[in-house]
Amino acid sequence: MLFWVSRHPQRGIWGAGLVTDEVSVRDGQAHVEVSIPLFDEPLTAAQLTRLPGLRTMELFRSPQQANPSWVSTAEYAVLEPLLPR
Repeated sequence: MLFWVSRHPQRGIWGAGLVTDEVSVRDGQAHVEVSIPLFDEPLTAAQLTRLPGLRTMELFRSPQQANPSWVSTAEYAVLEPLLPR
């Protein structure tokens, strides 16, 4: 799971994490627990658009689209080595 911040001068991926529990339903709505540690510095949109294979990410093609968005397997393969540990 990637945490994308769009309304900031350093627009980009600010964190990455995992789903940490099963989906539950409360008050008729689905909920899921997640853990998304934030990076010391974001991977900015400016940095990401310079990388082959990421220029066509949904976040760049449809920036006004509502959440959630998705990243393809091929795009994640480019992103994964860049994600801080």
